[in-house]
Amino acid sequence: METENYSLTNPQKQTALSLVLKCGISPDHKGCFYLADAIEIFAQNRQPFYSVCKQIADKHGVNRKTVMREISYALSRVKLEYACKQ
Repeated sequence: METENYSLTNPQKQTALSLVLKCGISPDHKGCFYLADAIEIFAQNRQPFYSVCKQIADKHGVNRKTVMREISYALSRVKLEYACKQ
């Protein structure tokens, strides 16, 4: 999945993806886009993380655990890359 395949149909979606990318999360990871979706959903209606992941999973046709794992992996890569720079 790449950024050009991610539909930026509204300003909230653009802002969410921009925020995720500025945090150093690579668009090479699906978790980058799932996290942007999570930010967008949470900004619209604050819900528990479990509920947000379920909505993202339904949207992308995967299960909730896949969404959580992809987000976790994308975040762990940022930590790892930051640690390597130190």
